[in-house]
Amino acid sequence: MRLTGLGVRWEDGSGGDFIFICSSYQLTGRFRLFGNIGFCDLKPTFKNTTVMVFEADGLVVPGIYSLNNSISAVSANSHTFNYIQPMNSIDLSVGIGMRL
Repeated sequence: MRLTGLGVRWEDGSGGDFIFICSSYQLTGRFRLFGNIGFCDLKPTFKNTTVMVFEADGLVVPGIYSLNNSISAVSANSHTFNYIQPMNSIDLSVGIGMRL
């Protein structure tokens, strides 16, 4: 068994980085083993994301009247920001090829 090919590819994109390593081994005259491994480091940015939080101190249940069933004033808060979500992945594939 001998190494017949090796390749490395690196991409630096605006959304993340990618690196892939590919190799192949000659098993016999007709069969070859292939292997690929890759790593993706993605960091997409979500712009102008708005989060709204509503808050109340009590709970209103229709049809049930008690002092515990009262509600205070409802307050709302909102915040807008840019959010970066890291999404990393590893890709591994192995295969066997046969020459006809």
